[in-house]
Amino acid sequence: MIINNFSENVLDSGGKKVSAEIHWEDCDRPVKEIYFEVSKEHRDKIALNAAPFLLASFIPAIKTMEKRVKVDEYVCPETILGIQRTGAFISHWHYPDRESQIVIETKRKNKNPIDRVPKRKSAFFFSGGIDSLATLLRNREIYPKDNENSISYGITAYGLEIEKKEQLSPVETKLDTIADQAGIERITLKTNVRSLDENWQFWEYQWQGSVLASLAHVFAPSIHLVYIASTIDYRNLKPYGSHPLIDPVLGSSYMRIVHDGLSMTRLEKVKLVSKYEYALNNLRCCNQVHKYDDEYINCGECEKCMRTMLALHVIGKLNETKSFRDSRITAEKINTLARLSKTSIIWWREFAPFIKESFDPDLYTAVNTKVFGARIGSASNQRLKALKEKFGKVDKKIFGGKIRSLKRQIDRT
Repeated sequence: MIINNFSENVLDSGGKKVSAEIHWEDCDRPVKEIYFEVSKEHRDKIALNAAPFLLASFIPAIKTMEKRVKVDEYVCPETILGIQRTGAFISHWHYPDRESQIVIETKRKNKNPIDRVPKRKSAFFFSGGIDSLATLLRNREIYPKDNENSISYGITAYGLEIEKKEQLSPVETKLDTIADQAGIERITLKTNVRSLDENWQFWEYQWQGSVLASLAHVFAPSIHLVYIASTIDYRNLKPYGSHPLIDPVLGSSYMRIVHDGLSMTRLEKVKLVSKYEYALNNLRCCNQVHKYDDEYINCGECEKCMRTMLALHVIGKLNETKSFRDSRITAEKINTLARLSKTSIIWWREFAPFIKESFDPDLYTAVNTKVFGARIGSASNQRLKALKEKFGKVDKKIFGGKIRSLKRQIDRT
């Protein structure tokens, strides 16, 4: 793979676009121009540098068995070391039969090519989801606003969910409300980086951390630290695209990346978000973008909505939120969901013990069936099961198990 033809352009709209071409050497793929773009009001916050393009492309290069990635520009040696470490993890997790590591070739320079503003600030990736909001709100609780690690910018990235036609306006209205209340500046970044590989499983389990790191490096002139919200807590860690072994090593001598929220379970994050009315009423968890409108961006029916509503339900906060078009939690809605993914089931297993059978037996059965894959009986069936167990103990103690043996003989006739 060769990355070249770097370009920086001011658009007719006044925004700025930085781009480069990706040339495949060892597989039959067409040349692809990758870009990152911001609006006029934020164009001074980005500048052309090679790191974002290298970070975005090296894992697709590993997947397609490219022998090298050659970049016709300088890249910080710390970033290259981080790429080599990440490549080792990705290969170990997903391509264990491969013997050689991918080679990174860049130009050598002694001077950092990026002109940095005197007081760079901190940022986070601002999707409006539970993980993202928990990172913002915990940061607000820990750091004074004048601390260099206090979040000043929220980066909202568009172009990563290529499977759906993204609707910017309804989402940005909600996110702007949160940003205003939290005292941060929101930045919209558009990119086509996912066009390098459109496979969702590849994105989720191998690629997302390095892509988010690439987006962070676009802002190197104005930002010195970027938080990537953790998806999975430390108790459930597994090979995943965004991971505490991956994200933090993909920084540089001028950019620090933090994998944030690892110590918090999903339920703990939901509790934190629910403390802030402006976050609770404007959160964005839904992926059914075709159902978005100016009032609601959460349908209340998809798996992501149901998992979030269940968490709010078990902490007694569901009735306080206005974020969902349909906030009812019913067995029927849960039964219509597809089989849970390997990641989603982690959170559902966390919530399931809090769904009480005595409150809603049907909901209890639906949740446990969805989580554990076997139907949980009603209260009467559970009592019958307990009675059978007691009878078996009495039979064994007094009659030596003869009654149960006789029953088996009768059943076989």
